[in-house]
Amino acid sequence: MVEHDAQAGRHEVDRMLVDAVLPDEIRPPSSIVRGVPRCALLTGSCGFLGRYVARELLRRSDLRLVCLVREKSDESAPARVQRIFASVG
Repeated sequence: MVEHDAQAGRHEVDRMLVDAVLPDEIRPPSSIVRGVPRCALLTGSCGFLGRYVARELLRRSDLRLVCLVREKSDESAPARVQRIFASVG
């Protein structure tokens, strides 16, 4: 049983190493966009740290901030974000 588990673990690691290499056709754009960003996607904005990150981004920039929120419905998500952001000022 232990030997089988070790083999399964090695197989999983080997598969992850293969998956970690991008195919040749996937490449970043040749030019880098320079300048001040106008929009940012923030995940975890309702978490302990994320709410403070969001607050500072909004205070210190003119960013359009898009927050990815896990909530029961699309309708209740904005109220959750507003409630959490209000708690940190």
